Amino acid sequence: MMSTFDEASTHNPLSNRAVHILGSITAIAWIIQTIASYWLAPAGLAYGGVVSGQQLYADMTGIEAIDWLAKSRYWLPLFFLPLVVSSICTMALLFQIMRRPPSQSTVRAVFSWTFVFGVICLPAIPVLAQDFWLSAAWGKMIATGLNPYHQDIPHDIAARWYADLNPTRMTYGPLWAIISGLVMTVSNHPWVVFSLFKAVIAGSWAGALIIVRKMTESLPFRDQCTAIAIVGWMPLVLYFSVSEGHNDIVMAVFALFAFYIRNPIALAASVCIKYVSGPLGLIFLLAREPFNARLLIGYLFSSLLVIACFVLFYRGIEFFDAARAMTWEFLTPSSAVAIAGRPAQWAATAVFPIIAIYQGVKWVKERKEPRRRVFALALLSAGMFAILPHVWPWYLVLLLVFAAVAPSAPLSRWLTGLALGAPFAVAMAARGWSFDSVMHIPDTALYLFALTWLAFTGWIMTSHYNAPRYTISPEAPPSIQS
Repeated sequence: MMSTFDEASTHNPLSNRAVHILGSITAIAWIIQTIASYWLAPAGLAYGGVVSGQQLYADMTGIEAIDWLAKSRYWLPLFFLPLVVSSICTMALLFQIMRRPPSQSTVRAVFSWTFVFGVICLPAIPVLAQDFWLSAAWGKMIATGLNPYHQDIPHDIAARWYADLNPTRMTYGPLWAIISGLVMTVSNHPWVVFSLFKAVIAGSWAGALIIVRKMTESLPFRDQCTAIAIVGWMPLVLYFSVSEGHNDIVMAVFALFAFYIRNPIALAASVCIKYVSGPLGLIFLLAREPFNARLLIGYLFSSLLVIACFVLFYRGIEFFDAARAMTWEFLTPSSAVAIAGRPAQWAATAVFPIIAIYQGVKWVKERKEPRRRVFALALLSAGMFAILPHVWPWYLVLLLVFAAVAPSAPLSRWLTGLALGAPFAVAMAARGWSFDSVMHIPDTALYLFALTWLAFTGWIMTSHYNAPRYTISPEAPPSIQS
């Protein structure tokens, strides 16, 4: 579907050559990152004293930890340099998109590069966090008849699959437990396990990218390019999903699909992967859908899916103990203003529920698709920033796929700024420094950067973008499917 006005005719359009230059530089950075991961991962585990993880990678790749690389003065710059390069290229792309109107061929160029990046990142092994192998350890428990929510990881499974210290019980939703168990039932070979998990996660990232492309094809080319860049170029989404293998993208693609086709079954699947997409259910409750058999069947099957997933593992309230135990504070609005005292923390946290309420009221009054998208983003942001005690960078993947479908909204632009800096806010955590001492410093800097990015992009859009206002196509998305 074409844009609602012809941006390509505007003076000084964005050239495909600029996109290809930035794409080439980014691709080179990801090639370096992927190759380096095979040495950085065991070196990082050696720094933390994780013997099982070092052995896992030694068995897989034949590469053992190098002593000089395990030292922070070498490991940190080698790990973060490719991310810095790719972040700068993404920022440059977004800056050029805002300043110079892209054409339809530019949209295709930006989109094509995303799959180049995905293919390059696919073979990378996890470096910054080893949560990828947590799923393997828990899945192995399920495959052998153990319940990872109510039982500790046995020593033999932890020694084989748990690439971290202090084994914990399962914190993810029961549908991810089922997926993990199925993967570990297929094979006990690390490369097969690695490939299967990567296929699920990379496929989810590609699916999210395609849905975002479909949902924004009626927007101006400028917004289409921005949406693609958020999901397909930005390191926080691409690296932490495809390279590091965090399952947040699986939850996110189900949530986005549910929102797109208004399907409660897909939302139930998302919540059963990880629980933080739950607030999206309020949109279904507030929607003015005529009550009919299809609607009833949709809610019935979504309820049955949740019940079926939980009944396999739930044996009491202890089911949630591991998730509730993660109480440290990091990367939250409260943490960012901790230096100002408790009242400032309460105020910073309250900002997001207030935004959600405001956007909800506007949507209920207007019932327009742009408002629905911003309300969904505001709801999920309120759930993440006002409820969760900490927000690891990869948690933001859920918010970014929704930011991508409303790319010009102030909340989307603020989240984009937050996501550009978030991967670097964990640098000190990667080297084992205390959460209780200096961890608020990067939080404060990150939130200030996000506010600066919001102001900067607002100024650029005001100064360089005088095209007519646009609206999303009024065609209604598909109704609830059973």
